[in-house]
Order: sequence, then structure tokens, then C-alpha cells
Amino acid sequence: MKIIFTICSNNYLAQAKALGDSIAKSNPDYQFFIGLVDQLSPEINYETEIGYPIILCNEIDIPDFESLWKKYNIIELNTCVKPFFLEYFTHQYADLTHLMYFDPDTFVFGNLNAIEAELSGSKEIILTPHILTPIPLDGKMPNEHLFLNFGIYNLGFIGIKNPSSNLDFFKWWGERTYHLGYDKVVEGLFVDQLWMNYAPIFKNNVVISQHYGLNMGPWNLHERFLSKKDVWMVNNHSELIFYHFSNYKYNKPEILAAYYNRFTFENRKDLVELYHDYAGLLNLNNIQKISKIPCYYVELRNEFVNKTNEERQKEWENTYKKMSISSKIKFKLKQYLKK
Repeated sequence: MKIIFTICSNNYLAQAKALGDSIAKSNPDYQFFIGLVDQLSPEINYETEIGYPIILCNEIDIPDFESLWKKYNIIELNTCVKPFFLEYFTHQYADLTHLMYFDPDTFVFGNLNAIEAELSGSKEIILTPHILTPIPLDGKMPNEHLFLNFGIYNLGFIGIKNPSSNLDFFKWWGERTYHLGYDKVVEGLFVDQLWMNYAPIFKNNVVISQHYGLNMGPWNLHERFLSKKDVWMVNNHSELIFYHFSNYKYNKPEILAAYYNRFTFENRKDLVELYHDYAGLLNLNNIQKISKIPCYYVELRNEFVNKTNEERQKEWENTYKKMSISSKIKFKLKQYLKK
């Protein structure tokens, strides 16, 4: 059995459906699942609008899941559960031979045999570097040192062969995302991704792909150019297997990738058709409606944080009432001097 899954909240289900449809067309031997970091919404008919199995993140035996949504923002929460979904599928399906994760804003164009071929012999984990060649030092974004902060490998994709033999790897990764899955780059933490810098060191079964058609995205456009014959080709020699539409906003279709300024649709005409077609699929998937659906855990966390702040305020007010007059005067004076 072979499985691909993605993880998202309700507001990214239009992208997740596009991914699932691309897999069903190009790789029908894989089963596709959506891990939902959310609760089911009455605004979505999951059977008719999405059409793929949904697995709720709070139902896969993550210990003390409540503590995660309390401490993590929605990006941190979506990424921290990834290793736990890897464990879940491994335990659920005893005959599982290949297990792959793709970010929901990814689209699969080619056959995944290219990935399976790299997972040969003793190699059981495949990673894709953000870049394979140097980027000019010209002050534009992205640049090389960006990946020194956020991770050498892009964890919008990871592929596993023989997942049952790699449960120790999932547990190591999950322990770190569970406790330290923050987006705090200045502290050396970036959700689930930065930890993978260690993977080729800690594990001898990791292959680092050099395939230009795997995980093409806005971070490696300096080295990858598209052309189209019967299929999309990268640099005229590698078939495009999957593209990651990271930082693409459907409501700002004129922008290639938010946060990056190295390329635009003006100087990358080869990308116009690719993005135009993808935008069309998102619109067919009702992205205008789906993207506006609020996340249950975001609202729950906001209530928790606001409640906590109110409790702290009440505690402070009670403390202030008990202070002596001289202490109150000193406090007021400090507040005034701060201004």
C-alpha cells in the first residue's frame, strides 16, 4: 500500500483538493488523505466539495493535544503534528510500503516513480534541498542565508520507504515539534523544518535528492526554468514531477510569491501558464468561500489567551488594592517616567 497525505485547516482545503486531484490523475496507485488541523465545519460538504478522507488531528492519539493549540499559532500547530501523522499512518496500515507528505499548496504533475527510484537499497528517507546551486549575492530575495535560518531542506515534502522501520525517526522528530515547534528563528527554531538539517547526520538511510523536477518552487527559480512539450520540463532535461506554489495568494494573482522579489511574472514568462492554470483550479474548488472559513483552534486559542489576560489583569488589580499608599505612589511614578 502507498499513501500520500497533506495537513491543513479548513481554509486551505481548496488547495488540498487540487493536490489530491493531481495525485489521482498522475499516480492512481497512491491513496490520498487530508489531516485536518481543525474541526469539521457546517459550511463545507466534505463528501461532495472535497471528496477525500479527512482525519482530524485531535483523533490520532497526540498526547495532551489541548496544550498544543494553547501554545502554538496556527502555522506552528499545522506543522508540529506532521510526525504524529507519519506515526498514525504507519500504525494504521501494516502493509504500508511508501508514505509521502506534501504541503497542500503543492501540485503533482508527474509520476512519483522518480521518487521511488531514489529510495533504492538502504535509502528510506528522501529530502529535497531548497536549492541545488548558489544564488547571486545581489541583495534580492530569496538568498542563500535565508535557508541557513529556515532550513536547508524544504519540508513541504518528505518521502518514506518502509515507514515501520523508521518509527524511531518519527518519534525523534515528533518529540521536538511537540515541545519546540515554534517559529522563533532568532532562537534557532523554525517549526518542523529546521530539525531536518540533522537528518542526514543522525540517519544513514537518508537520500538528498538532486532531481530538478522535485519540489520546484519560488526559492529555486534562479536555477530552474520551465518549458512545455507533451509535459512540463525543467531546464529542458528533467520532467517536472511536482511544483510548490508557496506564498501564492489567489486574491493577488499578479504576485508570483509574497516575500520574494527576485522574480516576477514579467521576467519569468515561463511560469505564467503554470500559475494561471493553478489559479483556475483553486477557483473551481471554491477557494473564495473556503479560504474565509475561520479555524476552530485559532478561535479557541484567542479565547484562551484573552481569558488568560483577563485573569492576569484581575490578579494585578487585587494586588494593587493591597499595596500601601507609598507603594502605589512609587508605581504611578515609574509608569509616568516610562512615558
